[in-house]
Amino acid sequence: MKVSCSNSVLFCSTESIEDVEFKKLATVNQDLYKMWQVNQTENAKLKVTLHDLKRELNSAKEKLDKFTEKLSESTVDCDQKKQEKDDVVQRMTKMESNLKMLVVSETITDQTMQQMKLDNTRLRSENRNLAGVVSNLAK
Repeated sequence: MKVSCSNSVLFCSTESIEDVEFKKLATVNQDLYKMWQVNQTENAKLKVTLHDLKRELNSAKEKLDKFTEKLSESTVDCDQKKQEKDDVVQRMTKMESNLKMLVVSETITDQTMQQMKLDNTRLRSENRNLAGVVSNLAK
């Protein structure tokens, strides 16, 4: 049995101070080991979570790329359709203009035709009159 004194207090112990220190160190080591194990377990869980998040991120990137590609294609389609519409509108405007000119031309042609019929009728009448005068002169 060893006796040790501390601050004028006497106590008796069956263990040496070194044994007590070793036990304290062993307890600390066991605590540290348990903390390390808990930490390792938590790290493993976090690695799994990180892996899942990376997979989700890659999936989201793929979806975004596909959406962007579709959006780009639809924008090109939209631009083409808009150009086609503008072309059709331009052709319709030109056709309407041509149609208006044809209507005016038809009106003018109808008026000219009417005038020619009147002139033709008048010339026939004059021709008959002249034929009558020539026949009277020939008698």
